[in-house]
Amino acid sequence: MLLAGVEYLHPIYREANRYPHLFEQGLHGNVESLSEAELFSRAWEVMETHLQQQRVEAVSRFQDRMGTGLASTETAQVVPAACQGRVDTLFVPVGVQVWGRYLPESSEIEVSATRANGHVDLLNLAAVQTLSAGGRVLVLDPAEVPGGAKVAAIFRY
Repeated sequence: MLLAGVEYLHPIYREANRYPHLFEQGLHGNVESLSEAELFSRAWEVMETHLQQQRVEAVSRFQDRMGTGLASTETAQVVPAACQGRVDTLFVPVGVQVWGRYLPESSEIEVSATRANGHVDLLNLAAVQTLSAGGRVLVLDPAEVPGGAKVAAIFRY
C-alpha cells in the first residue's frame, strides 16, 4: 500500500498502521485535486522500480530452485501444489487461460482445449489458492514467465 496525503499526516498514520505491506515511501501533498489518472501516474512513478526489482528477485529465486523440486513450470504440478497451499510465489501470464478441472481426490488436473461446462481457468484457480494461502502472485507478460511456460511456481516445500 502506498500512502498519499499531506506530509504531516504520514507519520500519524504510520504509527497507527498495522498493515504489514505499507510502502516506506509515500506521495506527499494534497492529492484531493488530482484525477484518478494523475494519482495513478504519480504512484506508479514511486512503485514501478520497486515492483520491477521484486520481479527480478522472484525470477532469480525461481531459477535457483529449478531442478531441486522446489520450482516447476508444469501446470500438472503447479495447480495441485497451489490447491494444497504449497506455492510461495506463482508466476502467471496476463491474458492466458488454461481450461480444465482440478480433481482434489487424486491431486490431478484435466486440461481441455476449450472451455466446457464445469471447467475453470486453472491458472486463475492456482492464483486464488496461492493468495488464499498467503503466497504471492506475479502477473507477467507471457514472454516474461520463467521457462517460457504457461505458469511457473516456487514451492514452499
